[in-house]
Amino acid sequence: MTTSVPIIPRSRPITAPATTICHARYLARKAIKAQLQAAGYKVSHIEARIINAKADAYLDQHRDALVAQATMTIDSVPGLRKLAEAEAKRRRRPQVTTNGHRHRPWPASVSVVHNSRPER
Repeated sequence: MTTSVPIIPRSRPITAPATTICHARYLARKAIKAQLQAAGYKVSHIEARIINAKADAYLDQHRDALVAQATMTIDSVPGLRKLAEAEAKRRRRPQVTTNGHRHRPWPASVSVVHNSRPER
């Protein structure tokens, strides 16, 4: 007997694009593997790069449905939900370097290549 996990409503949605897209890509790979099996192929004999390429194309074609399904799964599975909440928390935090200063992009006048001088 399985018990369903209650979905706890939130006041604001979790914004965790990496978690959502990662799970949507997993769902796309899963769908491609099911299609290959239905066509009579043995999935273990197909190279991962081929499955990933087909999954990327599938994700491009069905992005809205896969993202919606991934979001529903993330909301209903406690472990994935916790991961998404942690990602959202990291995204809200300001980026700080190891010495405690906020991260700022390099100005255009500074050369980012080590041991090099700006051109004269």
